[in-house]
Amino acid sequence: MVSSTIMWWPALADADRDFECHAVIAMVLGNRPNLTLQDVFAMASMQFDIACTQINVSVFKPGDFLISFSDQHYRGVALCSPGVSHIGNDVLRLSAWSTRVGATLIRLLFKAVCLEGLPQHVWTLQDVEHLFPAPTVLTTSKKAP
Repeated sequence: MVSSTIMWWPALADADRDFECHAVIAMVLGNRPNLTLQDVFAMASMQFDIACTQINVSVFKPGDFLISFSDQHYRGVALCSPGVSHIGNDVLRLSAWSTRVGATLIRLLFKAVCLEGLPQHVWTLQDVEHLFPAPTVLTTSKKAP
């Protein structure tokens, strides 16, 4: 599996709002069994008494699933349940969707950064410093040969 970061734009914001209203994350607990989309689909449909046409299940990341409901009422039903679901002896923890699901915060320390493709009018420290977060200290700037 490959993870990446992409620029935030309005269509992503709309999709995120839709997930916040209509989706839950099902995280497999324990020994991380190999559950299939069909296993999780059947569990959600039966446990929440929802018609198969009102639900969609996709892989969120290996071993975890994104369950999307056609109506936010069903999402509320899923989140009001005990918070766990069972497929045989396997346990899934249900939680609300958030853009921060699976996110981590790390501090990257660099001694040198090379920025390519900057126009000539932004080759000064004052012009470049707004590209970095506040605690960053820029000491020199030089034009590449």
